[in-house]
Amino acid sequence: GDVKVISVVDFTGIPGFVHGYARRKVAEADGRVQHLCDEAGAVGKRLGAHPAKHVDILIVDRDGGLRGRFEGQQQLGSALRLLDEVRSSRAER
Repeated sequence: GDVKVISVVDFTGIPGFVHGYARRKVAEADGRVQHLCDEAGAVGKRLGAHPAKHVDILIVDRDGGLRGRFEGQQQLGSALRLLDEVRSSRAER
């Protein structure tokens, strides 16, 4: 299987009456990234993400195991290397 990139869009702080508009804007994305709208911030909390402080990059394998946690642009290269490792280990199976 191929690797999926999922972006959790935290709606915390966005007034409820704007959620429909925000969902429509997210749906207009180019399709390479699957977006998950998190209206209450529950997904971020569960994963230990802090979207108000920085961008969290989590590498999760197909079985749901957390393989790596990275923060922001400065760690993007490390995240991509681990993603390639996870991708190649899945291909070997």
